[in-house]
Amino acid sequence: MSDLPIGTVTFLFTDIEGSTHLLQQLGYQYVTVLTESRRLMRTAFQQFHGYEVDTQGDSFFVAFPCACDAVSAAVLAQRLLFAYSWPQDVMVRVRMGIHTGEPLLLAEGYIGLDVHCAARIMSAGHGGQVLISQATHDLVANNLPVDVSLRDVGEHPLKDLEHSIHLFQVMIPNLPSNFPPLKSLYQAQKGSTTTSELSQQASNLPVAQAQPPTVHALAWSPNRRSIASGGHDRLVRVWKSTTGLTSCLYCGHTSSVTKVVWSPDGQYIASASLNEAVHVWQTMPVEGKTTEQKVSSYDGYVGVISSMIWSPNGACIASSCTGGTETSVRVWEAMTGRVLLTYRGHAYWVRALAWSPNGKLLASGALKEVQVWEASSGHKVFTFHRHEGWVKAVAWSPDGTRLASTGEDKLVQVWKLGRDHSLLTYRGHTDWVGIVEWSPDSKHIASISKDHVLKIWNATTGNDILTFRYNDNAMHAIAWLPDGKHLVSVNDRGVVQIWQVQDTRVPLN
Repeated sequence: MSDLPIGTVTFLFTDIEGSTHLLQQLGYQYVTVLTESRRLMRTAFQQFHGYEVDTQGDSFFVAFPCACDAVSAAVLAQRLLFAYSWPQDVMVRVRMGIHTGEPLLLAEGYIGLDVHCAARIMSAGHGGQVLISQATHDLVANNLPVDVSLRDVGEHPLKDLEHSIHLFQVMIPNLPSNFPPLKSLYQAQKGSTTTSELSQQASNLPVAQAQPPTVHALAWSPNRRSIASGGHDRLVRVWKSTTGLTSCLYCGHTSSVTKVVWSPDGQYIASASLNEAVHVWQTMPVEGKTTEQKVSSYDGYVGVISSMIWSPNGACIASSCTGGTETSVRVWEAMTGRVLLTYRGHAYWVRALAWSPNGKLLASGALKEVQVWEASSGHKVFTFHRHEGWVKAVAWSPDGTRLASTGEDKLVQVWKLGRDHSLLTYRGHTDWVGIVEWSPDSKHIASISKDHVLKIWNATTGNDILTFRYNDNAMHAIAWLPDGKHLVSVNDRGVVQIWQVQDTRVPLN
């Protein structure tokens, strides 16, 4: 990512309209369409000095140091696509959105509202249409390609953006220029069908309902570039954290999805549903396919999966459930579903699991206690008894020396093996705490509570570093970036924020 432009950058997002219909119509020939459309668009991007930030399925995310080059690349790409002879005389229509801003560039890529703005502009358009923002318009209006002009299409409210965006259509001679009304929130409020906030339909994958589905599970990928979400619609979506665009979709569950967990290498996801089934599937998109395929499954539970975690080497999954008389933790092979070990040390349901960084120990939280045991043998090593009520989250420090546990008693307790007392008890929340995450350097802890507060605090002193109050009941997932100085959060509405741990108490975007 180090060679990407910085400062004032212009983003171009593209997406093939109706790709699912094309796939159904063309069958195996759709691979040719995808390959050739990518080749034609890359030709245009490269000619005008574009940097390909990301490619998922039939979508591109490209950055340009110069706004004029971004518009020229879009114009050339549309001309090449329009002139190409496609199989069975189909029309390949690509919608494009362009916006200029000053985004933050981290090791993970671009972050900030300017990225989201460009993606939302693209989503508002139609196949064959190029839309640009007011910011881009002001930079290119007097330096457009020959015979190209701009049409003012007015201000439009776009998803997740606080203010309406003034948009312009790029008018390309001898190409279609008349399109239906833009797919903005203004049109949605007038009765047009809306799509899921989380899916953003990068691949035009079908969504069963017009309103966003209820989300029950969220998880960040290990590289923090993607987010997995699952919920009432029985689907698991993987979408890009910087754009909101869907990169793959898993349709294998037959009931609501309740848990999603990434493998340590980011190649697989384990997802659980209300019918007690856990599915393991590969997240890497396959050319010509719109959905992902199951690798293995485990359906040995009678109850709802309450916790699930991969071993650090990615070979095994530990899981537990609530409901009935099941109080065990099972360790099973991720690729086969074969049970390797059943741990029966608890008298009550296990609601939290954490694997030690070296993979040798597992911590399991139940009613009023956390037990630590050997992952290979099930031999119990230690029990921590200092909680009141259910333990809802357990986390090992990355250096493996401490654990943090929390739950219904509103406390986050930091402790070591062999000591049945806390090194530190954090009392900053006013309701039960469901999430704790250590920073990569083991110096800080982030916690989220039902009191609608995100806290970041010093893991040694308990001193608050950042407090953020949110006013909704949205579900959140958080993750630290590798530098240990930034935390990213996402809620079930698809809103991503990045937080700087030191020197500021507001989100960067």
